[in-house]
Amino acid sequence: MRSLAFAAAAAALLAALPLAAAPDVPGGIGVKERGDGFVFVTDKGMALYTFDRDLRTPGESACEADCAKQWPPLVAPGDAKVVGEWGTISRKDGTKQWAYKSRPLYTYAQEGGPSTAYGDGSGEAWYVAYDPIQTPQEFSITNTTLGRMLADARGMTVYSFDSDKADKSACTDKCLNDWQPVEAPIAAKGRAPWSTLTRPDGTKQWAYKGKPLYRYLHEASANEFAGNTVAKWHALVLEPQAPYPTWVTVQGSDAGPLLADRTGRTIYTHAVAAGGRRGGAMCDGEPCIDAEWKPVLADADAKPEGNWSVMTNKDGTKQWAYRGSKLFTNTRDKRAGDFLGIRFGGDRSWAAIMRSGLPMQGVSVGGG
Repeated sequence: MRSLAFAAAAAALLAALPLAAAPDVPGGIGVKERGDGFVFVTDKGMALYTFDRDLRTPGESACEADCAKQWPPLVAPGDAKVVGEWGTISRKDGTKQWAYKSRPLYTYAQEGGPSTAYGDGSGEAWYVAYDPIQTPQEFSITNTTLGRMLADARGMTVYSFDSDKADKSACTDKCLNDWQPVEAPIAAKGRAPWSTLTRPDGTKQWAYKGKPLYRYLHEASANEFAGNTVAKWHALVLEPQAPYPTWVTVQGSDAGPLLADRTGRTIYTHAVAAGGRRGGAMCDGEPCIDAEWKPVLADADAKPEGNWSVMTNKDGTKQWAYRGSKLFTNTRDKRAGDFLGIRFGGDRSWAAIMRSGLPMQGVSVGGG
């Protein structure tokens, strides 16, 4: 938790300074600044999405019929004009659809509201549409357990130092036994939010929003955060991972870290529209749930938090939901890290939730 707190504090400091100018957008489309770039939204603030299968059909949409009911296309007026990277495609019904960098854009029918992104990562094919910050070739942006982070070109975590001044490094002499400045080419020219500084030995060092950047020499591979526990040093988190409700815990399993309730029991989502015995049958207008699945009930005064919401059942009880899908535990799970509810494959309407927030379905896990 200490590393996460340090990362959040560092991200808050970085957020005080703006990124480069927001990209141009057509009328009726908005932009929200995020630490790692700019997210595109409708004029009502609803998140916009891209569909990976559209990459197979350039200039066309692969989302029609029932797909388009779940993911409504972002319709453009008939006289829409090209604006920067924005253009349109023609759908099969003759309507025009907005596209960014030739990628058609959609909304999500089950979105929770302007502050949510319930569809992000759905089916490992739908993702929030955004314009990432531009990075020099020495850097990359990685998705980690701390959030979206700045890394070097090899994925090694990049750090800032509290003792540094704007575009001036305080890490010299013995400090360099543990920390390596991220060197910039001699001819490199900074462009907001990037800049360079000249070190005492004449080499140039990269800085982000005025903060000189370093690697921790005691890390051997990508996505390590050992340097984050060193006083005054912070991994450069651009967009912190959204917080969990207080009752949510993270438990290790042989398939990776999974989200669980406060007792350590794995939590699952259930897709209403999925096929199969559990997902397909309806009871009193709601999907039938086998007795081994127990709802994750919420307190009467529970409040929604980001992608976590509270839904009221027919009997008046309140139940937690994640990205609009109600949450359950499974009675076969006896120990923290068990996921017997999906362990041996089967009904794809059930999924555990990985620490990344993405679903983990049984048929992709297998059994053992």
